[in-house]
Amino acid sequence: MGFKARYQKMKNRQAKDWWSTTFGDPISWIILGLIGDIKWITPIGITWLSFLCKIIPAGLLIVNEKYFIVISAILLQFGQILDCMDGNLARYRNNTTLRGGFLDRILDGIGFVFVMSGFSWFTYQSYNESYYLVLGPMSAAFYLVICYSYWTTAYHEQKYIGRADKVRPGGNAKSMQPVSTLEYILVGQKKILSFKQADFYFWIGFGIILDLSRHIIWILFIVLFVRVIERIQSRYFYLKLLDKSKYQ
Repeated sequence: MGFKARYQKMKNRQAKDWWSTTFGDPISWIILGLIGDIKWITPIGITWLSFLCKIIPAGLLIVNEKYFIVISAILLQFGQILDCMDGNLARYRNNTTLRGGFLDRILDGIGFVFVMSGFSWFTYQSYNESYYLVLGPMSAAFYLVICYSYWTTAYHEQKYIGRADKVRPGGNAKSMQPVSTLEYILVGQKKILSFKQADFYFWIGFGIILDLSRHIIWILFIVLFVRVIERIQSRYFYLKLLDKSKYQ
């Protein structure tokens, strides 16, 4: 199979976030179009490499040296490209696995905790306000609660109604081959202020490069705080409805 055919087949999901739509997927399609049939390159191997591209910048941010800051920003973006690549490659090879999906989600969560902790320390070193030390870990905690509420709801839906309804794991896996890459990118610009997980790494990189980290950390904290409150409330009342239907 040639590059063009591979490239088209890699377009096998609709990203939900701005960063992946604008950068992650288009770049990953090009890379995977070149390497997608190299057997020793595996989705799980890419998942681990993506994880390292979060852990290493988290450590470099603690050092707070100018060239480490640049390296950190680049690695965070490359890590998100890899995060797009692993799933696209697995679907291309028709080799999606439960353990691969599990590992991807677990390492995403761990990586985000490390990055937000390193980002907190970096911001504290830059502005010397002690509350910055907790804003990052608290933001990461909010994100993990959001994830937990999602998967708890998915579990109860499958257990009590036998299908996905409120939440739809894997619902973005669909062919985007009929859509041109340019159109895919342009339509995705509507999501620029959606602040999904992949977007966080862009804004963190933006903040550390342009010395805007104190603004970015507050924005992420507020966005995730509002979102976790909304998500807990909506999931709680949805499960309350399931309770009523269960006993009718």
